Amino acid sequence: MIPRALAGAVVGVVFLGVASAPALAGAAEFFADAEAGGGYDGNLNAASNSGDAEGAGFGFASGGLGIAGAPGGALRGELSARWNGVLYEQYSDLSVQRLALIGTLRARATESITLRLSPSLGGSFHGDADRDTLDLGLGIGARFALGRRFTLDPGYTLVRRDAAPSVFDRTAHRFALALGAEPWKSGYLRLTSTVELGEVVRYVETMGGGSGGGGGGGSGSTTGRGRPNDTFGADWIADREDATSAELALVVEQGLTDRIFVALGGGYSRVWADSSRYDVYFTNASLGVRWP
Repeated sequence: MIPRALAGAVVGVVFLGVASAPALAGAAEFFADAEAGGGYDGNLNAASNSGDAEGAGFGFASGGLGIAGAPGGALRGELSARWNGVLYEQYSDLSVQRLALIGTLRARATESITLRLSPSLGGSFHGDADRDTLDLGLGIGARFALGRRFTLDPGYTLVRRDAAPSVFDRTAHRFALALGAEPWKSGYLRLTSTVELGEVVRYVETMGGGSGGGGGGGSGSTTGRGRPNDTFGADWIADREDATSAELALVVEQGLTDRIFVALGGGYSRVWADSSRYDVYFTNASLGVRWP
């Protein structure tokens, strides 16, 4: 039998080929971008009691290089390679670098509606080797132009991350609705509402510890998949649970030149996991460049 991860990779390659074919078939143009910044992430251990939440600052950077083409008037294809990394100095196990190959196919249905298909194939690499995953994604969506200054982007993304220990596997069905606006010169706002059906990794103290991420002392794992983990200290386990989350995030971007920009962002989400409910929030700031 073909391993599930290998089968997923093969399917991912096929989707990438379909989505990026227009970029390779016609007159091509190259594009690139880079961004770096920092922020604060609250409740990294998914604690249901805010007094037990572990938060920390982080630094991040990203970059991409791609090729785009539009052989037909209504079709545009893109193929890009992207890297991004997040560093948690206090909790190095949670630091991650991700590499991905992304194909995007856009089809203009009308003057104001554009459809999108966006498959991706890549990997995530953590300070803890057990967390390393093969990453597969498939996004579909649309963009509605609302006049000259506003856009509305509904979309759905399927995310699959395969890890060696199943506790760090993750499957998510993400439904998003984003409102974009250009309210002033070189300024851009994006407000995104997301509902995600999937799984989360939670950190729970066992009988040897106190309240921890589980919201109270106990035997630890609620699923039988729990795995010893010392990210937040001794006598903890990592456990995976089914969960539903709702998030609201805002990004404000200001262009400094035609290619350089600064961005401020933040978000809040509510998570309903099998064993508890908890809140997550984050803020960040960055400096970036795009070409052309």
